[in-house]
Parts: sequence; structure tokens; C-alpha cells
Amino acid sequence: MELAKALIETCYQMYAQVETGLSPEIVHFNLHAQKDRKDVEIKPADRHNLLRPETVESLFYLHRFTGDKKYQDWGWEILQNFNKYTRELGMRARPCNQEATPVAEQG
Repeated sequence: MELAKALIETCYQMYAQVETGLSPEIVHFNLHAQKDRKDVEIKPADRHNLLRPETVESLFYLHRFTGDKKYQDWGWEILQNFNKYTRELGMRARPCNQEATPVAEQG
């Protein structure tokens, strides 16, 4: 269970560390700490989200198994960001970067 909790924390942070709250498709971990580099790097070609459900599903199960409301709150937060940035007809992927505009503001 501790491994599951650690893995979902990492998955959640992939969403939480991006301005839109939508995880990029791919992140690269910097395994050797350096002052001038972040812990993770998101390359321009990887700055999209394919609306994959696995993180939210995992949050659902961890909430069920542990009773910890934190996992429910994280799942709700991710769902709200999906709704905010992806509610367009036919939308299958969205940029995860700061240039993304909430759908409500797109007209």
C-alpha cells in the first residue's frame, strides 16, 4: 500500500505542477540533482494531455481502500481541470502549458 501511495503522489504532482492542472503525456525525471535544473522536465513535444483516466481511477481506488479524503479531493481537482480546459466538441487532447485558455473564455 505504501508503494501505491508513493506512486499516486508522483502521478498527482504531474498534474499539480502544471499551470492548467492537466498532466503532460510524458515527463522526464532528472535523477541527478542540479541547482539549475528542475526535478522534472517537460519537453515541448510532450506538453499535451490525452485525457487518460488511469490517475483518476487510481485515486478512486486509493480513496476506497484507505478512506483518505485527500485522494477524493485530488480526483475532483483533476476532473475540474479537465472540464475547464477540454470541454470542446471533438476534443481529444489539450496542451498542458500556460498558454491554454479555459474553454469558457474561448467564446
